[in-house]
Amino acid sequence: AQTARLRAGQLWALLPSYCTTAGDVNSCVPVLQPMLSNAVKDARYPELQPIVCNALQILARRATADPSLAPVVSEMAKKLLPTMFKLLEASSQTQVILDTLS
Repeated sequence: AQTARLRAGQLWALLPSYCTTAGDVNSCVPVLQPMLSNAVKDARYPELQPIVCNALQILARRATADPSLAPVVSEMAKKLLPTMFKLLEASSQTQVILDTLS
């Protein structure tokens, strides 16, 4: 179980790099959004919050630079914002969440 948790954490740690270089953002973000929402609010894995927040920040910057990504990233943001605001009240990762929301 310990090894599986470690491997899962290592896989999640790749998410920001994927978001930086992915060429299929428009097709993958709608599929990833529910998983990102679940991951960021899963109290059993608090280490995922900064990883997911970092990935979201990268996607937001990419959408600003590339208008073709803006609609899908904007739609994801609409769905994730309520979750992020709820996390502010309960999380120890307050600064990374605030950075993501700004």
